[in-house]
Amino acid sequence: MSFQSAMELPKDLERGLAVLTVFGDGELHVQNHRGILAFDSNCIQILSRKGRIAISGERLWIRYYDREEIHVIGQIRGISIC
Repeated sequence: MSFQSAMELPKDLERGLAVLTVFGDGELHVQNHRGILAFDSNCIQILSRKGRIAISGERLWIRYYDREEIHVIGQIRGISIC
């Protein structure tokens, strides 16, 4: 792999699609979101370019949030894209 190809953005990021990274059952990192639609300790709904991302679980909270990224912490039971 060349240095140039290693420095290129993943295709999902180039297209503005949401990128979800799951760390076990306790953390979720979302890149390229379009905003938070709903939030409570059992469900967080995030808008993406392709629809809605629904995170269900227990004791959910948003550890970090900015214009491009959201980091969710808690007992994650399910993730669905609608």
